[in-house]
Amino acid sequence: MSKKVMRDRARSPDGRLAEGPEEEDGLGFDANRFSCLSKEVQVALTALNTGSSTKMSLLKMFVVKCDENISTFSRMRRCLELSDYEEADRLLFVLEESNFTILRDLQQEISEGINIIQNVGQLSEQLMREKFEYETEIKNLKSQEQ
Repeated sequence: MSKKVMRDRARSPDGRLAEGPEEEDGLGFDANRFSCLSKEVQVALTALNTGSSTKMSLLKMFVVKCDENISTFSRMRRCLELSDYEEADRLLFVLEESNFTILRDLQQEISEGINIIQNVGQLSEQLMREKFEYETEIKNLKSQEQ
């Protein structure tokens, strides 16, 4: 029987990448686990992580606001059924303010927020450049061997 040597995949760069990013409290990733990658790729991955976390936080906030608005609509409906028009008007104002806030937050995110699509494009371009450089280096090494 031959003895098989097993490598510890947790210690090799390939093993660390295969396991996926380590998460802290379910958010983010540990950039140290990607030390085998170039600085440019690490920066792009960090930007993607930050952008996706920001977008997820924004979505969670919108879910909470929508839930609050549903509750406010229900209260306004009861006020209208009971002919309490002053309270219904106040609740309508609350809904208008909430709608304005959501709209402003969305517009700000669209105009100033991290563009995930742009970051993915930059990451793809960087990976293609590095692949080309790697293939060129391999060809040069093979030609030197001959």
